[in-house]
Amino acid sequence: MGFVVTGDLLTDLQQSIENQQAMHISYVDRKGQSSDRRIAPIELRGDRVYCIDLEKMGLRLFILNQITSFDVLDENFDKNTLVVQ
Repeated sequence: MGFVVTGDLLTDLQQSIENQQAMHISYVDRKGQSSDRRIAPIELRGDRVYCIDLEKMGLRLFILNQITSFDVLDENFDKNTLVVQ
């Protein structure tokens, strides 16, 4: 399994990290389960994005080729004040 990582995804992730803008992503996990998340992307490292799940307020790691769709939201966050459980 794996989806093609487009330049648009990389560009939008990098801009969201720089501008501290939330994103909505849909992804498929290792078991093939689809899920939607509202995230605050924190760091892009190789083929992975480290982020805060804004619903569960937990640190998450997503592999880029498992992200099936994405949108940058009109919602900003401050990574220095997010409380992670």
